[in-house]
Amino acid sequence: MNNVAVLAAADSFKGTLTSRQVNETVAAVLTECGGFSVVCCPVADGGEGTAEALTDALGGQTVTLPVTGPFGQTVNASYRLAGTTAVLEMAAASGITLQPKEELDPLVATTYGTGELLNDALARGAEKILIGIGGSATNDGGAGALQALGAKLYDAEGRELPRGGAALRDLASFDATAVRERFKGVDLQVACDVTSPLCGPNGATAVFSAQKGASEADKRQLETALLHYGTLVDAALGHPFKDLPGTGAAGGLGYALVAFCGGKLRRGFDVVADAVGLEEKIGACDVVITGEGRTDASSLLGKLPVSVAALAKKHGKECVLISGDLACDEGALDAAFSAHFRARRENDTPDEAMANAIPRLRDAAARAARFLHNERRYKTLLLDLDNTLLDFAQCAYHSMKRGFEERGLPFSDDSFAIFERENNKIWKELEAGGFPKDYIRQNRWNRIFAALGIDADGPAFEEVFEGGLADFGIPMDGAQDLLEYLAPKYDLYVVSNGFRAIQKSRLKLSGFEKYFKGVFLSEDLGVSKPAAEYFDACFRAMGNPAKETVLLVGDSLTADISGGERYGIDTVWVNLFGESAGDLHPTFVIRSPAELKSLL
Repeated sequence: MNNVAVLAAADSFKGTLTSRQVNETVAAVLTECGGFSVVCCPVADGGEGTAEALTDALGGQTVTLPVTGPFGQTVNASYRLAGTTAVLEMAAASGITLQPKEELDPLVATTYGTGELLNDALARGAEKILIGIGGSATNDGGAGALQALGAKLYDAEGRELPRGGAALRDLASFDATAVRERFKGVDLQVACDVTSPLCGPNGATAVFSAQKGASEADKRQLETALLHYGTLVDAALGHPFKDLPGTGAAGGLGYALVAFCGGKLRRGFDVVADAVGLEEKIGACDVVITGEGRTDASSLLGKLPVSVAALAKKHGKECVLISGDLACDEGALDAAFSAHFRARRENDTPDEAMANAIPRLRDAAARAARFLHNERRYKTLLLDLDNTLLDFAQCAYHSMKRGFEERGLPFSDDSFAIFERENNKIWKELEAGGFPKDYIRQNRWNRIFAALGIDADGPAFEEVFEGGLADFGIPMDGAQDLLEYLAPKYDLYVVSNGFRAIQKSRLKLSGFEKYFKGVFLSEDLGVSKPAAEYFDACFRAMGNPAKETVLLVGDSLTADISGGERYGIDTVWVNLFGESAGDLHPTFVIRSPAELKSLL
């Protein structure tokens, strides 16, 4: 297989691994597997990890300085400066994690430190500023940041307002000339996924202040203050900024950055994607791998992995998801991603999953590598029916039980076990070339009745039994989902030694007919698996595809695995009972048909 160009563009596994660590781990595993060339592209969505993702892509230096925290304390906050581009996160200076939860108070919390970070970046010559405004402890409409940048906010007595959102109820006038001057010619991009306006039932206070410690009384006070602030500023500036979606982000910091600093509110993902050249990188690769710490229903509404997948789809590239955990409908994931893999093991506690984040991620990446190798290699799947897609044991059980009861013959689970034993022997003899297929119709039930100690007409009961089999199209567990998954990706064909009338009836009853481009029955071809002539006939009917692009899936070692191996095509053995393959060497071994979905 030629090298597959892969772009690793996963978000951080928040609280566990950074975006860079995730992508580099995936890249290392794919490189070890061989056949892949991987480019890493750290990404983020405007929240935690945005500055790191951008600076990993842009380079530059880290700038750290003491600034005013949300409650007046001094905190050391960092941002990145790459040439004339600065990358900031307001949470570094004004974030909710900078104060114990029980000490949060949005009435007095201030964005002053965020303004100090912006001040420093401007003083160092920044001409483009990318700022993520998630994770705030504040509800001050960005007033604190404005004050740090040189704005004057006055009450009716001409005194400067104290910091905090509650103080804005006393705003009477302001002078922000210095702020507007400082941002002239500066490209300020505000990464913001919140669509809340400044005020109202969907505004900053109503939606977010409770998580910042606001009581119901606090909410009323803050809403009144912000509405007064926004109304006065909008009137003075001649534009309804407070009603714009996103101006309520970070307790209204979005409002201040737009109204006074000329900032442009953009989806966090779009800001990062543009800055790191994500779309160009996707255009240059074959496959994209993305992911996040936990994929749930909210992820499907446009979080980073789905946004990456949409860009991949735009460029006709497949996209694979690797996430720390999957907690949503897998059918919905199938619509967005070529495949999806969970790093967390089934029985892991959250602590175990986090403690073993790297080995769990490596395991998931290895499964993704196997999928990509096989998915890009195989184009055609030959699928056996019985015990691969249709549950022969269940069908035979009901047919035998009904036939025995109608004729007054003793039936039990033990008698069915004897049927299974003898029937398997007969089919293995047929597949080994021991006798023609018509022998089964004439002798199967004579041999089974002899083993059961029953004196009955075998050929007559064979007709009854076959008629019963044709009445039952019981799928194997997971077969329906498996075919739904495989059909859009591969050319599917049935390969079966079963009797024509029975197999066609059971296919129809199961509803599986629609998934297949063709059905190859030994009775129609005049030869049975594992004979090479059987496969010759199948390949001619399929237009003679290259053997390395064809994969045979079945449960029978003698018919499927032996036949495929001798014919020179790869095989998947559905080893339902944990048997030994003996001298045969199936390419893959699975314990249930449903496992084929994770293999391919």
